[in-house]
Amino acid sequence: MHPTPDGIRIGAAYIRVSTDDQVEYSPESQLVEIGKYEKTNSITEFC
Repeated sequence: MHPTPDGIRIGAAYIRVSTDDQVEYSPESQLVEIGKYEKTNSITEFC
């Protein structure tokens, strides 16, 4: 990932669920983990 000219790092996330039994990796828990990664790696979230 390369920062923009002004130094902002922009990322994209893809969240999915393959089965109804997939509680451990629910969309909500995936979003939490993505948020942690963004903060740790100075990545700006754009919705």
